[in-house]
Amino acid sequence: DYDKQCDRLLLGIGDALVKDIGQQLKDFNIDFVKFELDREPTSFYKKLSRGFDDLQNNKRHERYVIIIDRRCPRYDGKYTLDNDSKTWPDRLYIFSPPKYNKISARCEVLPEGFVNRTMEYLLPLQKRRRRRRGEMSNNDKDNNSNSEDLAIGANCIANGYIFALSYHLYQINKVKVFFHSNGCGQRLTADETKYYWPRLFMKVGGKFQDALKTKNREEPP
Repeated sequence: DYDKQCDRLLLGIGDALVKDIGQQLKDFNIDFVKFELDREPTSFYKKLSRGFDDLQNNKRHERYVIIIDRRCPRYDGKYTLDNDSKTWPDRLYIFSPPKYNKISARCEVLPEGFVNRTMEYLLPLQKRRRRRRGEMSNNDKDNNSNSEDLAIGANCIANGYIFALSYHLYQINKVKVFFHSNGCGQRLTADETKYYWPRLFMKVGGKFQDALKTKNREEPP
């Protein structure tokens, strides 16, 4: 059995692993909304819109994180490349992070601030160990037991689980998108979405999915 001979990589950094993302957010007292997703694209947008309404947070210049967890609910690293044999729904989480969440009103002048926040913080991972009174030094007086010393950001490889899009919303008609994976990031333009991105997904019938769609459009009805 090939599957039993392989080590499955889990989401996390070192020994700090993430299983249930909802429970992870609860442990850090972060308000969030959660939905299970089906395969209908129209329902995805409806649920996304409803999720922001449920957060009841209309503040400006704040950052939101949206996570789609496609992992097997046993969190054992099992996966399938065939959607027809995938027996569990994806889970969607929306929350405003407690750190790296403020966006400067001058973001259009200093867009690097967007990138920095994405690189530094996507999901809290591990709380800082509470020190005993005798262990605390003068430099540690500002620390507290509720602040985390480890977080997953787009600058982390996290065993290959980071596959993120960062939307920089300047105005209603001005949006820039960055793609992050394996600790790196790059600007994602319309052309790159069309030609580069399909190379990162599984092939269908031995062909990249964009080539398959092009062929289908060219075939007469």
